[in-house]
Amino acid sequence: MAKKSKLSLTDSLKNELEALSTLVGVDKFTDVELSRAIKAMSDAYIGKIGVLTPWNVPGATAAYVTYFHTRNTLRCLAALLRLKESSFFDKIDLGVIHEVGSGTGAFSFALQEFMKSHKVLYKAYFCEEKEASVYDLHQKWSETSGFTIKKSEKNKINDTLIMSYSMNELLENKVSIDFSSYKNIIIVEPSDSKHSKQLIKMRKKLIQEGFFIWGPCTHQEACPFIDLSEKFWCHDRYEFDDLPEKYLKLCKRLGWEPARLGFSYLAASRVKPEIINNEVDIQQGINVRFVGDPLKEKGKIRQYVCMDSKLRTMSVLKRNKLLYKSWSNERGEMKTFKADQLDFLDTEIRLKST
Repeated sequence: MAKKSKLSLTDSLKNELEALSTLVGVDKFTDVELSRAIKAMSDAYIGKIGVLTPWNVPGATAAYVTYFHTRNTLRCLAALLRLKESSFFDKIDLGVIHEVGSGTGAFSFALQEFMKSHKVLYKAYFCEEKEASVYDLHQKWSETSGFTIKKSEKNKINDTLIMSYSMNELLENKVSIDFSSYKNIIIVEPSDSKHSKQLIKMRKKLIQEGFFIWGPCTHQEACPFIDLSEKFWCHDRYEFDDLPEKYLKLCKRLGWEPARLGFSYLAASRVKPEIINNEVDIQQGINVRFVGDPLKEKGKIRQYVCMDSKLRTMSVLKRNKLLYKSWSNERGEMKTFKADQLDFLDTEIRLKST
């Protein structure tokens, strides 16, 4: 199989992350103190639904900025790159953006970095954050970075809703959101089963309200993952390289993986995608999202895919040497195939040509 790709951080993104660390005074804390605070915060909400960020933990803001903010920025950047694969930003103007639970600004960091290489249409960026000191920190970074944010205004008409690692505020009724009032919605959450399945439930609600799903789903039908066990769920993964030195040191001290980051996401819009699998003639081509890692079996490689309401896998036979050796479909990646490239064997789709 082909080697997995990595995304290297640019110097500009590392500089922005360093600037935020300076604003919060990370250097006032030792690595031991930061590690202790990171562990306390992680224990408070990892894998749980409805638990808010414990900002009252000693050193919480410094720990959050150094560790969680870095990871969440990279995850949001990965989600934006996935949406680029489906031409989301080519077709959609985000207009007035409203981010709920904006925290220290992970999504805005990611969007700023993404916009250096890709065109994104939007008019203004408004943030809603209950913790005043955290919003103030985000605002100070905004003033130095050139990425303008504004405080959310009541009764303002917004076009795009952003929720980045803030679904817990919604589930705890800390915020009230009328999803139907938006034109576009982008949500990024942890990669664990509980949060992923919450997104699937939200997906169903959005479809009922007239939204089209742009990612990660390739169709508008029922999601086959919703009724599966907690050991099997839809999530993505991206691998990063050339990470900030302070972040790497803390990950090493904690014994945690620094570069291979999982996440779940959901993107919806009133704008209809060009290809929706269940609405097109298969001869025109189908979009396939790889939602599992490659499974080597006797005589073939198989990988779970998102295509419609059935739980399907795509495979290639070992005797097809060229395809077998070049198999490089990464979890979360989307590709478009023509019908004559595939053989449909019930829930297994066999790739026979490139």
